[in-house]
Amino acid sequence: MAKWDQIKGVLKEKFSSAAEKTEEYTKIGKVKVEILSVKKNLDKTYRGLGEETFNFLGKDKKNTLLENEAVQNYMKEIKALQASIKQKEAEIEAIKDTEKNTEPEEESK
Repeated sequence: MAKWDQIKGVLKEKFSSAAEKTEEYTKIGKVKVEILSVKKNLDKTYRGLGEETFNFLGKDKKNTLLENEAVQNYMKEIKALQASIKQKEAEIEAIKDTEKNTEPEEESK
């Protein structure tokens, strides 16, 4: 019976560990999908900025490109999207760190 209890304990520990890893990968995967969405918006914003720049440069205007309100709005949006990507990448690292910090505790049980 002791052998069976030992096997049962090992299996329970391994399944628990696998479930935790699955949860970690699920969290990371979700954030990566969010990053892809933000990057898609970033690409769209870059295209809009390029189009606005092209249109602006095609016209004879006295003010500079940086004074153009639409260009300024695109620049603000790009900076916000880039910050969002960095924040989400930091979330992934935090998830990985949290999981790393909980693993040794479980092994010592």
